[in-house]
Amino acid sequence: MLKRLFAASALVLGLGVAGFAQKVEKPWALGITVGGAFGLGDFGKTQKSTDAGKENGYASYGYTANVHGAYYFHPNIGLAARVGYNTFFTNTSKFQEEAKSSYNRAGYSLANYEATGGIYSGINAMVGPRGAVQLGGIELYLQPMVGFSSMIASNFVVTRREVKTGSPEQDSYTATQTPTINSGLSYGASLGLRTSLNASVGFFLDLNYLNLGNRDFNYSTAVDASSVIVLPGGQLSTLSGSSTSTATSKMAISSASVNFGVSIHF
Repeated sequence: MLKRLFAASALVLGLGVAGFAQKVEKPWALGITVGGAFGLGDFGKTQKSTDAGKENGYASYGYTANVHGAYYFHPNIGLAARVGYNTFFTNTSKFQEEAKSSYNRAGYSLANYEATGGIYSGINAMVGPRGAVQLGGIELYLQPMVGFSSMIASNFVVTRREVKTGSPEQDSYTATQTPTINSGLSYGASLGLRTSLNASVGFFLDLNYLNLGNRDFNYSTAVDASSVIVLPGGQLSTLSGSSTSTATSKMAISSASVNFGVSIHF
């Protein structure tokens, strides 16, 4: 993927230098975009991972906001930077469907299963070369980028109740998972199309790909459990308890987004 991105960038750079050179009058460009995003890779998968050492993220759609900056030292070549914020919602309905379909505890039936929370959010700071082709009042650009990305996730809460077949006995628990995801280097690319209202102001559409790589996914899980049991003589009794556990796995995190915004040149 990274090789293809750089190859495409080199092509746009070459076209710009060869065919569309012009005088640089306003070398600085700033822009603000907002848009929609969706998860890719393990991050966006909505089924339980078959690899015990990996996690699937069940990441659904999300939103993104970005601040762009670029300096054109040639009419068609510049250095660009972007600082962005992304947020993704967990597809809890898919998570519940997967959990219910794989439930197989012998002697019990699943009376209730509910998952809530689990919002992912992250900040990324990226920099890279921009190759642009100027066609009248339209600019087409492509920029491979590298940088630093962080991501956090809010608590994910699962509530489950099981009933023993043919008996009033039942087990209930609430598990609160608190995840952390390691920060680190990331890479990506942006493909943009800018239309000019005048020499200084324009609107642009930005297609963005971001890859955080195979990140450590660490989480602690706090469980509050209770059981209703039948005592000798037929009386019912409730037993309660709590526990905490920790675990570490991997998650391949990547995303794509479509953004629209305004830019100024000065």
